Amino acid sequence: MLAEYLRKPVRPFVLLETTYEGEHNSTPDQIRRQAYWAMLSGACGQFFGNNPIWHFDGPGLFPVKLSWQQALGAAGSQDIALLRELFIHLPWQQLAPEDHHALLTEGYGSDTATALTALTADEKLSVTYIPCTGTDGREVTVAMDRFEKPVTAHWYNPTNGRFVEVEGSPCANRATHRFRTPGDNGTGTNDWVLILDAGYPR
Repeated sequence: MLAEYLRKPVRPFVLLETTYEGEHNSTPDQIRRQAYWAMLSGACGQFFGNNPIWHFDGPGLFPVKLSWQQALGAAGSQDIALLRELFIHLPWQQLAPEDHHALLTEGYGSDTATALTALTADEKLSVTYIPCTGTDGREVTVAMDRFEKPVTAHWYNPTNGRFVEVEGSPCANRATHRFRTPGDNGTGTNDWVLILDAGYPR
């Protein structure tokens, strides 16, 4: 997705046909990870797939445990609705991938644990998705001097849509600051979204 974002000439792109919920032994945190990665990599959206919703109980490629009506309430379906609820209240179309770790300088991980950050051009708002690595808290270091003003910091729980204000917020816009995720988000996983707001106009 980052390669698509950097392609010239610039064209809109979406993440299409990744792992579906209910197929390939997918897990809810995997479904969340690929969706948030898309939104923070410059994509203008991503397609969420669910088995059996995609074939409405017709012949599918994998065994099904739910009817398509029941699957509307499955974890992935609900989590994607919460992703939408978050991004429709953010200037998502102005967020650009920050993939050189100039803002998130430590703790960003690798492979499927990679934390991705997107930042507005005026550097007044950043959004970071920190994928699941278990149930413990996970620590990341942010270069706070990138912001011109003190930063209001919140954790967003991608499994229930609730915000948790970071202790000590607003944070000074100098040096670096270590943020530690709250740990288990209530589902036995520890993925969270860190939102840093330095006065982005509403």
